[in-house]
Amino acid sequence: MTKNPSRRLSPREQTHLARFSYPQDKWSEIGEQPVEYVTGKAEFFGHVFVVNENVLIPRVETEELVDLVLTTIREKKLSKSNLKLADVGCGSGAIGLSLGFVLTKLKPDFEFYLSDYSKEAVEVARQNGENLLGEEDLSKFHFLTSDLLNDYPKEKFDVIVANLPYIPSERVDHLDSSVKDFEPHLALKGGPEGLSLIYRLLDQVSEYLADDGDVFLEIDHTHSLLDFSQYRKDWQMELFRDEFGQNRFIKLSKIKQ
Repeated sequence: MTKNPSRRLSPREQTHLARFSYPQDKWSEIGEQPVEYVTGKAEFFGHVFVVNENVLIPRVETEELVDLVLTTIREKKLSKSNLKLADVGCGSGAIGLSLGFVLTKLKPDFEFYLSDYSKEAVEVARQNGENLLGEEDLSKFHFLTSDLLNDYPKEKFDVIVANLPYIPSERVDHLDSSVKDFEPHLALKGGPEGLSLIYRLLDQVSEYLADDGDVFLEIDHTHSLLDFSQYRKDWQMELFRDEFGQNRFIKLSKIKQ
């Protein structure tokens, strides 16, 4: 743990520690460790998720990805029978379980796969599913250890969402200590340009996507549609910025041949 006795906790961090009853006389001992790892809890999309060193702490801007997916589902997919969704690289399960929680109120007929390369991350996601969902709703979710889609069943998914590692690898060592010294590098490093895993997913996703299916990606702020030009002949693509005005999400839909 990186010690920093002079660290000033922000009001948000203080509120987080107090909410989850972390003793105030120990606040000065946590160094640069993120408060979410100190308490083992992170708030996302109105829910509390278990987090540990095996998963990234979900970011507030990623809540916008959940909203983006929900908007598409409401507009074009609620009438579909047996809606199939996947959260690839699920980590703590924050994206998939937040989507699934809303779907349990909107639509009873769906299946949701949450997967990660890390079996430890999958166990965290499974635990969060058990905490957030009742037994009947949890039966609609499948938790899977998989290298991207390699170990998925040959299903046709209506929605595939992925927040894969997208930070260019050489930039990771220059991130804040609270990130680079504590969060799993496996979930941060996206290769030389931050696109290695995203490209791998896009190269295999057509086989698993329904004809009217959609893919949603979170990307680095340095990425743009130009980085995906090799996919233009097969995909209609739309770029979305986050609340901070940064490039952050891409939606891809199959072009009907």
